[in-house]
Amino acid sequence: MLNFKGRLFRLLILSIFFSVVVFTNVEAKDMVIDFRDLSEKLEDMAHRDVIVWKVSEDLLGDKSREKLVKDLEGKSIAALNQAYPWKVYQTDKNALLHQDFSKGTYYVRLQPVAGKPSVYPFVFVVENQGKGIIYPKKKENLPPGDLELLKVSTDNLPLEGAVFRLYRLDGDSSRPIKNGTSYDFVTNKEGKISLTQLAAGSYVFEEIKAPKGFEIKTAKTYVDVQLGKRSLVKVVNYKKDYGGKRFKKVDFQTKEGLEGASFFVTKKTNKGHVRLKAQGKDLVLQSGKDGYFILDNVAYGDYYLWEAKAPRGYEGLSQALVFKVDQESLKKDMIIENKKGEIKYPKLDKRENPGKTPGKKQVKIPKTGDISLILMTLAGLLSAVCGIKLVKENKL
Repeated sequence: MLNFKGRLFRLLILSIFFSVVVFTNVEAKDMVIDFRDLSEKLEDMAHRDVIVWKVSEDLLGDKSREKLVKDLEGKSIAALNQAYPWKVYQTDKNALLHQDFSKGTYYVRLQPVAGKPSVYPFVFVVENQGKGIIYPKKKENLPPGDLELLKVSTDNLPLEGAVFRLYRLDGDSSRPIKNGTSYDFVTNKEGKISLTQLAAGSYVFEEIKAPKGFEIKTAKTYVDVQLGKRSLVKVVNYKKDYGGKRFKKVDFQTKEGLEGASFFVTKKTNKGHVRLKAQGKDLVLQSGKDGYFILDNVAYGDYYLWEAKAPRGYEGLSQALVFKVDQESLKKDMIIENKKGEIKYPKLDKRENPGKTPGKKQVKIPKTGDISLILMTLAGLLSAVCGIKLVKENKL
């Protein structure tokens, strides 16, 4: 009988212990805040005071938490203590803070210590069950960054009146930056938009209205803002009805970009083909390491691209490629293929047009010296007529 009672007692004790363990695991909110990676010296983050405020019984979403951090950024500790229940904890020797928190949303600040790293204030949520680990972000001892945009024409003159909107990028989402009561930023007489005290991160300027007489070249311009630095970005506008075209020189088989090809561009007029010039000289375009090159800042219309020098080890093109410049021309690159070969490149006035290449307009390159040949022929005929006349006069 006594043996049975002993067994029953032991069974009862085990049941109570099991119940305590189970319910403790279910109800515990064992959150870990890990400060170890914020310094190369573990002692910098060990035994640091951490202030935690419970700001809501509810579980706030990502956007609400971001807004909360921004709203509480300028508030003093005294003001926060008066508004929310709070408690000071301390990291252990391993720079970790283990604590059970009840369900809700919490705001955290690490007490600053001279000469030791600080962290950005942050918010976390605790759900009904489960554990969580938080990795605070290091706060550099530098002021926020500045950002300046310069809007110019293709001839580098500042442009007033361009309207932009600025967005801060966060993964796949973006957040508009407000300019007072509006989201519009407008370039001044110097063509500038200047912003200060911006948080570090990636941003994008989106041009929504070009200055009068100009057109938007590229709507979006991306820029990174760094703490304690001034980031500069330059945005170019075309004059109205002006644009450009980008090309890529590639290997016929591998499609890899080819460096070292040279080109000139002509426009057909009633007097024939006229070469485009830059600063008083014939414009020459050259393919870079990736094979790309661009014609920029020319009036809308049809143009002809001539290859003056092929990449080393490749055959040259013997025809001109016709392309159009308009408001859509920069959206799609023109691919120019070269075949390998050591064929001697013909002189410009000796090239012949063997036929059209499918999908690409081609024309025979204009010969130089045609006018001289005509003048010489006329002079010869005139001399012959004069000679015949003199001979007849002598006979008489």
